[in-house]
Amino acid sequence: MRRAWFLILILGLVFVPSTFGQSTSNDSQTLQALLREVRQLRQDVRTVTVASERAQILLARLQAQQTAIDLAQKELDTARSRLDQAQKHQNGVENQLAYYKDQDTEERTPDSAARQKLEDLIGRYKASVDEASAEVQDAQTKEMQAKQKFQTEQSKLDALQDELDRLDQSLKSLASQPVN
Repeated sequence: MRRAWFLILILGLVFVPSTFGQSTSNDSQTLQALLREVRQLRQDVRTVTVASERAQILLARLQAQQTAIDLAQKELDTARSRLDQAQKHQNGVENQLAYYKDQDTEERTPDSAARQKLEDLIGRYKASVDEASAEVQDAQTKEMQAKQKFQTEQSKLDALQDELDRLDQSLKSLASQPVN
């Protein structure tokens, strides 16, 4: 029986070094493959983390930009309303001036004192028309500035949305890559 064990031991020593060498080589390759996989996982986690942080920053900027757009829209609405009121006021003053000019004839107003009052009134209405025209011009300028501001803010929002879309596409691309 001792001979059998001795023979097994010798045969084992003869065969063990060769299989031990192969096992070490396979173990080393396996460890290298695992190390590559761990490094790739770390890189993927880092990529996703950075993308997530960028997305959060973009969303915060998007919200702030939407607030800026809302304010610009209110400013534009106010400017348009003011322009509309100024134009209505101007039309009303011009209609009154036209009415009083039409009354300023000898046939319609034969009394010279009444005609003098009418001419004074026409002079005041002419000044009011000039003021109303200046008011309309100012309102048009403010409306144009508000429109430009709104368009600028909208362009900024569009750029942020495009950036968010690009980030989304890169994450989709990353997610669709096959896992080795």
